[in-house]
Amino acid sequence: MKTAEQLLHVALHHFAEHSYEGASLARIADEVGIKKASIYNHYKNKDDLFFSIVAYVYKHYLNHLKDSLEANKLLPIEDRLYMILEDLSHYLSAETEGKFYFHFILFPPPSLENNVHEQFLQFEKECDTLLTPLFQTLRHKNTGHTTVREKLDAFYCLLDGLATQMSYYDKETCDRKRQASWKHFIAGFY
Repeated sequence: MKTAEQLLHVALHHFAEHSYEGASLARIADEVGIKKASIYNHYKNKDDLFFSIVAYVYKHYLNHLKDSLEANKLLPIEDRLYMILEDLSHYLSAETEGKFYFHFILFPPPSLENNVHEQFLQFEKECDTLLTPLFQTLRHKNTGHTTVREKLDAFYCLLDGLATQMSYYDKETCDRKRQASWKHFIAGFY
């Protein structure tokens, strides 16, 4: 693995565990086995390293979504969406990338908030592009007046809520909550 990639992976862990303010470039460099000054051969500053991690996490999330879409492509639409919900909620609650995603989307460093928000909006558009075909085929039971945007928004809120729940409860409770939430979510379409 190249030094820039090592820095990215080690820094991802440090940011996820210690926050932006708590992540130390000196400790990151030490863990990679380089001097702190050598970080600047790869990244302009802490902000540049942080935004490289944001881009990496968004890309990894999108790849996870694509993998879930592909793995479940033969399932009926409602089962396919449920599996995507399950896969993504596990990703957001269990992985270092998910921890980073949740922490910095909800609570970005104030000085970086606008840039994080801009990147998030672009990322969400890419998620929309992947999920829209599924939601276009999902019909609302009340004469179809629900837009694809409304369906996507509801799905994202359900996903974020479940991922948050998974941070607090044991697996059995989380499974029960996901199944109950899904039952009521999907009931609005059939």
